[in-house]
Amino acid sequence: MAAQVRALEHMGIRFELGAALGGEGASLDDLRRRYQALFLATGLWNGKSLRLDKSELLDSGLKFLIGVQVGGSTPPKVGRRVLVIGGGSVAVDMALTARRLGATEVTMACLESRETMPAIPEDVEQALEERINILSSWGPHRVLEQGGRLTGMELVRCTAVFDKDGRFAPTFDATVKTVIAADQVLVAIGQAADISYASTDLSTGRGLLVADKLTGATAMPGVFAGGDVTGSSVT
Repeated sequence: MAAQVRALEHMGIRFELGAALGGEGASLDDLRRRYQALFLATGLWNGKSLRLDKSELLDSGLKFLIGVQVGGSTPPKVGRRVLVIGGGSVAVDMALTARRLGATEVTMACLESRETMPAIPEDVEQALEERINILSSWGPHRVLEQGGRLTGMELVRCTAVFDKDGRFAPTFDATVKTVIAADQVLVAIGQAADISYASTDLSTGRGLLVADKLTGATAMPGVFAGGDVTGSSVT
């Protein structure tokens, strides 16, 4: 990555670090006055949360990974028994990171079966090699706590992740449950965009930016967008 940044700098590209967009930072109107064109590729940097009672006792897996990456004198805390909710490669990364930072027991729980987990097979194999316990076809049901302190999570059996039309619509068998003891739960169920810097006419209404699929143009003249923040990939 450092080599790529240096190569871009040698091409004449200038980086402005620590530059906030929206809020107390620059607005799109400010940037439009400075530049002839803007391209918004702000990605997905907000972790999605579980809609459960006591969910405030759970930790954002994304913030956990960012904290590890940034480092510093106060790295993120790691529990002795860690439960990761999610079945993608990011969830595997969280589980492996927790293990390497000292967690003695690490469990992953995901809605999908082992065969349909979204994590790439190589990542799953690595997790198993490093003694990560993978519970497939289980979903979060209830946060367990005692005196305001997290003690674990109750999971419920997931019988299907998608409906007959292929839409995400998990179904569960409420009669089949299990309890996982944990002093830390990391949530890795997907990521969302922060588009608070954009006006409502640039939003899809679903937390993403509207941009022409061919040109990337938005409703604001001279402003273009692409990548995850529009729900499409940049090639």
